[in-house]
Amino acid sequence: MNYSDYLFWDGSTWAVGSTEVHLGSQAASSGQGLNAIAIGNNAGQTSQGTEAVAIGDTAGNDAQGPNAVAIGINAGQSAQSTESVAIGDSAGNTSQGSNAVAIGLNAGQANQSTEAVAIGDSAGSSSQGMNAVAMGVSAGQTAQGDESVAIGDSAGQSSQGSNAVAVGFNCGQTAQSSEAVAIGHNAGQTNQSLEAVAVGKNAGQSGQFGSAVAVGSGAGKTSQGLYAVAVGVSAGQTSQKQDAVAIGDSAGKTAQGQSAIAIGNLAGTSSQGSNAIAIGNLAGQTSQKPNTIVLNASGLALNTPNTVTAGLFAKPLNQRAPTPGSTYALHYNPTTGEIFYTT
Repeated sequence: MNYSDYLFWDGSTWAVGSTEVHLGSQAASSGQGLNAIAIGNNAGQTSQGTEAVAIGDTAGNDAQGPNAVAIGINAGQSAQSTESVAIGDSAGNTSQGSNAVAIGLNAGQANQSTEAVAIGDSAGSSSQGMNAVAMGVSAGQTAQGDESVAIGDSAGQSSQGSNAVAVGFNCGQTAQSSEAVAIGHNAGQTNQSLEAVAVGKNAGQSGQFGSAVAVGSGAGKTSQGLYAVAVGVSAGQTSQKQDAVAIGDSAGKTAQGQSAIAIGNLAGTSSQGSNAIAIGNLAGQTSQKPNTIVLNASGLALNTPNTVTAGLFAKPLNQRAPTPGSTYALHYNPTTGEIFYTT
């Protein structure tokens, strides 16, 4: 024996150990690699790789790869790949990919892919994709797509698509599609579609359609349409239709029609018709008719009459004497704000 060598029982006789360390019942009992360490009952039991470390009952139990680290009960238990790290009970438990990192109870538990990172209890727990990142309790928990990012408790929790980003509590929690972005508490929480963007608390929270954009607390919260844009607190909040644009607090808040535009505080707030345009504070606030334009700088609500099917409405306007020789006369109704001409 040499200095620091030790004796161990190999099952049939006493043997001398030097470059490997194993301590515990059945620890590294079969095929332990050079310079490997196995501490705990059944730790590194079978085919532990060179310079691998397994600490904890059943840690790195079967086919732990070279330079892999497993610390915790059942950590890296089966087929932990080269240079991966699993810290926490059942972290990286089954088929952890090479260079992957799993830290926390059940983090990266099953089929964590190459170079994925899961930090937090149950983060990236099942089938985390290649190069994906999940940080937070239950973040990216199930079927997180390749190269996606989920940061925050329950962010990207279930079926987060590839290249998606979810940052915040419950962000992109369920079925966030590929390349979607959700940032903020509950943003893009359920069924956020391909390439949609939701930034702000409850923004794009449920059923945000593809390529829609919602920025602001409660913006595009429910059923925001394809290619729609909502910017501002509660802008386009409920059932904003395809291609609609709402900019300003509560602009286009409820049932904004297809291709409608509302710009300004409370502009087009409720049931703005399709192809309608409302610009200014309180412009077209309630039930603006389709194919109408409302320009408002009066400081008071300016809505369209129920009888019109199209038209331009504006307040205020200057009153002047008529211009001699005019071919057409432009008329203004000061009550409704309608502008029209006669021959």
